[in-house]
Amino acid sequence: MNGVLTFLYKYILSYILVLIEVVLAWLNPKIQERRRGLRYQRQSRSSTLSATSKVAWFHAASMGEFEQLKPVIELLAEQRPDIQRVVTFSSPSGYKNSQTYPYADRILYREDDIPNRMAKQFADIQPSIVIINRYDVWHSMMQCCLDTNVPVVIVNATYPSATLFKSRIGKAIVSWLYSSFDTVIPIREEERCLFASILPPKNVHTALPDTRYDRILHIVHEQKLKQTFQWIRDQSTKPILVCGSTWNHDELMIASLPEELSSRWRIVIVPHEPTEQHIAHLLEMFTDALLLSESTPSTQTSNKPVIVDSVGKLLALYSIADAAYIGGGFGAGVHSVTEAAAYGIPVACGTAIERNLDARQMADKGILRVCTTAHGFNSWLHSLLLEQEIMKSPEAAEYVYNQSGSSTRILEVILRILG
Repeated sequence: MNGVLTFLYKYILSYILVLIEVVLAWLNPKIQERRRGLRYQRQSRSSTLSATSKVAWFHAASMGEFEQLKPVIELLAEQRPDIQRVVTFSSPSGYKNSQTYPYADRILYREDDIPNRMAKQFADIQPSIVIINRYDVWHSMMQCCLDTNVPVVIVNATYPSATLFKSRIGKAIVSWLYSSFDTVIPIREEERCLFASILPPKNVHTALPDTRYDRILHIVHEQKLKQTFQWIRDQSTKPILVCGSTWNHDELMIASLPEELSSRWRIVIVPHEPTEQHIAHLLEMFTDALLLSESTPSTQTSNKPVIVDSVGKLLALYSIADAAYIGGGFGAGVHSVTEAAAYGIPVACGTAIERNLDARQMADKGILRVCTTAHGFNSWLHSLLLEQEIMKSPEAAEYVYNQSGSSTRILEVILRILG
């Protein structure tokens, strides 16, 4: 079975996947940006790495997955600065937003997963170890590891969720794809059992919590020192509600708050997609709101609502919040609830939490308020105003702290393999 799959992928499927990407580039600006970036990368291919040093190659699909890798990369830089660090991305968002990351010696696009192109990238990087985050596994990349005897580790590993991959044929495909891994570090015990059913048990590590918790706690600590948006809090005479990763349904619900309730909160809205069109729509909904980009510590913002019109600000804004509402819960699924929870503030969201393990566990523990309707959202805000300890939810912060520390254990695995 493995031989057949390898033949089909090597000579047919890998080329079809690249062809599909090339065609889609005509329709999708993000894919077009990746194709353009790869062309430039090939033309300017040159190594800035020392030929005498070991190289750790970290790979992430996109920016979110890279955030999970950062604690491991930074620990490696601190403990073993002699080991060079290369980061690759599949997506342009990760590549573009990480160019100034100080702990990487090189940042590149992952090459097309066809044998000759991936082999050239391997020859360029010459890794001593490859570390992949979560799920972005490519067969030609794995084959290069096998051919060059380079150990490969997958961290925060999640077993493919589609029902197909839990069937006999699906398990055979996953086994074929993951057979090159020296170590698989699953994110949960359920994942560990699934991987152990198709891979040699010695290759499947004990399940460790997501390294994202370590990253969140690092940012929380940084923000307590930096106080990036403390000026917004200093100018406010009301408690602050930060509404993060909001979609249209969330924003309509917030805009519909009764006057007697909305007038007692200062609201900060951080839309999931702050496009120019979306921001214009929000300014129509919240007519007295200020744009964050047009506000400074010297701006007299009083208690007006704030609309955040750029990405990358949400985690810092939670540091000034007295409470947080997380968007997406009345749509495809709630976004991450742990960033707000780490600050030890009350957190609420909509009902679509089934695909978010943290949200489910926090709701079960009573440290996440799940609002089924707009009335439930209003009641939550009203109840917080009645409580004397409005800003305190130590159980939420404890939930995050209790799951930290995986990055240190993962680094121990990496260094043990490197010797």
